[in-house]
Amino acid sequence: MEASVIAIALVQNKKGKPQPAMDKITQDMKYRLSLVKYALTHGVSKASRKYNKSRSYIYFWLKRYDGDIRSLAYRSRKLNHSQINTIRKI
Repeated sequence: MEASVIAIALVQNKKGKPQPAMDKITQDMKYRLSLVKYALTHGVSKASRKYNKSRSYIYFWLKRYDGDIRSLAYRSRKLNHSQINTIRKI
């Protein structure tokens, strides 16, 4: 059986700390892809039991999935500077 190797490229953020590049496929994304594919073929309830995840978690990723594994990447919810400045002005 072949062992797959996942290489994660690290880029530096503004503070100089390394973080994974968003254009790389991570293990989490592969896990979510297998979860979504299982849910699409067998149903959300069975996927929930098999992967030990809540149905709402599975529906969240099903809603985001567009057929491409990159759609299953984590997106930060942190506000950027322009959004923070807009809130301060209000």
